[in-house]
Amino acid sequence: MAHYRLYFLDSSNHIATAREFDCQSDDYAIAEALQFEDDRDLELWSGARLVARLAALDEEKSNNTGQPHAV
Repeated sequence: MAHYRLYFLDSSNHIATAREFDCQSDDYAIAEALQFEDDRDLELWSGARLVARLAALDEEKSNNTGQPHAV
């Protein structure tokens, strides 16, 4: 298992809060991160490696599909 940190970014792209968890792979960690999507951008890290950056989920960024929009 790998250790991950999910950062919730504020409107200035600074870390507002974070959540830590362990997952068996990047894919599982991304799926876990998607459960926390809201109106803030998210960054998922494993150690010093950026795994994914997820855009805030809103009407414009989701393209009306309900799917996240990658940044």
